[in-house]
Amino acid sequence: MNVLNEPSLDETALSALKEATEEMFPEIIEVYLEDTPKRLVLLQTAFDSNDIKAMQEESHCLKGSSGNIGALKLSKICEEIELLSKSGSIANQNEYIQHAFSEFDHIKKILVDFT
Repeated sequence: MNVLNEPSLDETALSALKEATEEMFPEIIEVYLEDTPKRLVLLQTAFDSNDIKAMQEESHCLKGSSGNIGALKLSKICEEIELLSKSGSIANQNEYIQHAFSEFDHIKKILVDFT
């Protein structure tokens, strides 16, 4: 899993977002921190029920929102889940999903300190 070698956070991208959004930055981070765990649960539920289309949708959404705030590793993990789902394969996906949960827990601590 080469995606696990990605840095967790692109602080330059996060700083640029903070500068560009100014007073809205804390709200953006708050929405991300509230929405992401819900989407991760939906992703796990989709996996558990073999709903490949829902896995594609949730992983795509998580990939984008994580990339937007500079959470590189989580974005890459979700991209891998999305690509595997598009190929129709769910083998090893639970491992990626568990890494996504762990990475979110890690990135959450960093983001709380950053705001």
